[in-house]
Amino acid sequence: PHNTRPAEDLAVASMDFWAEGGCGYNYYVYHGGTNFGYTPMYLQTTSYDYDAQVSETGALTHKYFSSKRVALWARAFADILTSAVEGDETKLYCDPRLSVRLRVSEHGDIAFLENKNGEPVTTQVRYGGLELEGITVRPGEIRPVVFNVRLTPNVRLLGTSAEIAAVSKTKDAACLVCTGGVGESVEFLLLVGDSPHTVEIEVPKDEAAVQEQIGDLKLIVTSQTRADRTWVLPGKNGNTLVLGPEFVRSWKAQSGGLSLEAEFQPGSCLVEVFAPDFAASQTVEVSDERPEMPELSGWLVAHEPPEYAPEYDDSSWRFIEQPVSMVALGNDSEAYGWYRARFTSARAGSANLHFANATDRLTVWVNGQRVGSSQPPPENRQGAWTADFRIWVKAGENVIAVLADNLGLIKGDWQIGGPQEWERKGIYGDVLVDGRPILGWRFMGRLFGERHGWYAPDDKSAQWKPATEQGPAVPTWYRVEFELPMWPWPLGWPITLEPVGLSKGVLWLNGRNLGRYWTIGPQKAWYLPEPWLKRKNVLVVMDEEGMLPLRVKLRLDKKAALLRRELNLG
Repeated sequence: PHNTRPAEDLAVASMDFWAEGGCGYNYYVYHGGTNFGYTPMYLQTTSYDYDAQVSETGALTHKYFSSKRVALWARAFADILTSAVEGDETKLYCDPRLSVRLRVSEHGDIAFLENKNGEPVTTQVRYGGLELEGITVRPGEIRPVVFNVRLTPNVRLLGTSAEIAAVSKTKDAACLVCTGGVGESVEFLLLVGDSPHTVEIEVPKDEAAVQEQIGDLKLIVTSQTRADRTWVLPGKNGNTLVLGPEFVRSWKAQSGGLSLEAEFQPGSCLVEVFAPDFAASQTVEVSDERPEMPELSGWLVAHEPPEYAPEYDDSSWRFIEQPVSMVALGNDSEAYGWYRARFTSARAGSANLHFANATDRLTVWVNGQRVGSSQPPPENRQGAWTADFRIWVKAGENVIAVLADNLGLIKGDWQIGGPQEWERKGIYGDVLVDGRPILGWRFMGRLFGERHGWYAPDDKSAQWKPATEQGPAVPTWYRVEFELPMWPWPLGWPITLEPVGLSKGVLWLNGRNLGRYWTIGPQKAWYLPEPWLKRKNVLVVMDEEGMLPLRVKLRLDKKAALLRRELNLG
């Protein structure tokens, strides 16, 4: 299964951590990755996307922006979070449907309001002689409310009903970026010098932020979408805030201005800059120049010698009297290995074929006829690792061929020692036909095409011919060439492959092993790393059941493939 965690749940867990007095945490993982080749752990997919904030292909996900929101908030109030102690919750009033945890410090106080109900709760909050109206806590949310925080030498934030997205400070001034529900009025209670000020601002739609200067504090109120796309850029004279782009890659302060390289989705985007010494805005019109992916056509096919067939000459294979694990035979880092043996039967008819110990997956042929495949053992590796098949035997000599599939080795320091001792792959116990053992086996590691380099772009050993008809359900190799629609291909424009119509097998791009595919899911697309691409590319597919790849597609991941623009503002 693909284990996921909603962004909202992760944000709540982070806030819960701060509410309990935590001072720092780490995400695992933050950027998804890829298990190229045969490197995945047992039963792991090639994709190690992990539902991370940054996807396997580099896309900034909804979870990324949610986590960024929490991180910027925590950074803004780090002095409180790292020094606060538990406060007296009875000193704070709010709707009794909310639970409250209070953290207090010399730098300010934070109340964490938690809504464990199924409906949003809008409440008044009274604390320390202050009254805040219209604070809405969504179902399942933990909403922090900050009190009595000095933002500048002259301005103290007594409290606000807004959601604080970011704070940028210089020695003698600050910017406070806030948000809330579109159309809602958010309230700020400020102490400017010795004078109290109350400011109310209506939250705008996805358009220009509303600004208000109060002494040496600039209040910036914007929509949630634009608050999430607020980038805090450090500089010599203080931080600069940039609102709007999907990502800011680089920036450079200029005299009274800022040059930056930013990334956008197609369309119109208002970019706003709030620097210590200037403010500027610019509407950027971004056309979509991302090309369509080429169709994969002109597939070629190459058939391996029938190592499953009775007449196949296996005399050069390694002889073993009884089946032995592929790991013990030195084939531990490879995905496949062949076992073959002969046995006799006094009669023709149905028989039971039993493997006493076998992992991870066996595909069995008897007398050249495919019998079927076994199920991999469960992930927790509990239970007997056996496999049983009903087979048809003939009177006299019969030939059994087994393609063993290594679906990944164990890993991790918790598995050092005992668990490694029983790390076995392939067949490593008795093989019985109606209770009688089969002895005298031959073994060969890897597939024939792998041993002879059929995955190489310049391979000349395979007899490639046009792939037009569906062949038998045996390991079959396919090859296709495709040219990228532009060159050089931009880094950050990830291409994925969808193996539509295939079964289970391996992918190679320009001779590099992209990993295994298995179309039972949960993985649906395979990443083609930009550094491995060329203008003209060779894609090779080995499908275990020989399925034709005529519906395989290339896709550009448009969530990750953003459009870069260089801007000068100020």
